[in-house]
Amino acid sequence: MKRLLACIAMLWATVAAAQYPDKPIKLVVPFAPGGNIDFIARTLQSKMSEYLGVSVVIDNRPGAGGILGASYAARQPADGYTLLLANTGVIVIYPAIYKQLSYDPLKDFVPVARATTNELVAVVNPSVPAHDLKEFIAYSKSSGGKISAAVAGVGSSQHFAMEMVKRSAGVDMLMVPYKASVPALNDVLGGQVQFMVDAPPVVQSFVQSGRLRALAVTGSKRLATLPNVPTFTEAGLPGIDATGFQGFLAPAGTPDAIVNTVSRAVLKALQQPEVIQQLRGQGLEPAGMDAKAFRAFVHTEAPKWANLAKAANIKAD
Repeated sequence: MKRLLACIAMLWATVAAAQYPDKPIKLVVPFAPGGNIDFIARTLQSKMSEYLGVSVVIDNRPGAGGILGASYAARQPADGYTLLLANTGVIVIYPAIYKQLSYDPLKDFVPVARATTNELVAVVNPSVPAHDLKEFIAYSKSSGGKISAAVAGVGSSQHFAMEMVKRSAGVDMLMVPYKASVPALNDVLGGQVQFMVDAPPVVQSFVQSGRLRALAVTGSKRLATLPNVPTFTEAGLPGIDATGFQGFLAPAGTPDAIVNTVSRAVLKALQQPEVIQQLRGQGLEPAGMDAKAFRAFVHTEAPKWANLAKAANIKAD
């Protein structure tokens, strides 16, 4: 009987995969509108809908730095009609810093496709009397720890980058935690907080308008959209390597045929010139990986960030 039931279940999954998709797909974005992940989702949304032949509906579920949305997605049926677009923190960092996490990214999800990578930009409010990174470090040291830094999500890649800057520069800053990038950004713009490190889609329009001053970018080369902003190495502070990534996941148990169907749609969308232009215009690099390559990448990245968390003693309650 058990063997018969298993065969029936396998047959049902095969039939469902052959008909997939035949109704709208929910794409869970575990962050509020206006942030990095939301921008990627909305940039890819129409092309994915076109290639899959059904609507892709974005469902923003912010909270706890992406944990609430990821936990919700993990509990959904493994039928391909709920996907999660997540980032470095949600996928590989949080397991290293939380003693108890309401989902296991390596067990509760199956990787579908990597979409993009991004560097981070260090910015200050223009009221800060520092026009480059060296001046900012000197000012921070002379202020006696009075400089405050906005951290968009405890344990996020932004948080790690901030800790790298503090440790490498030997400065003491008051870390002010926020649930997401937008409220952190608003306080830096308003001058309540002086410094932050965040993704290009969050900060670069304000840099270009003069409402923020950019000091440096992570990574090995300058951003095409901010060509006058040096890398941390160029600015005199090497070793700030906090490149983030963003990718699609599906609940564990989702049939391979469905995973591969979605993966192909994502990769095809990433190849379109208008999508490439939009992503690069916001400092994001199209960096597609299919399901197999993305799975291997995640398993490589997880220990790297875990080692960084241990070295910087980053923990979350």
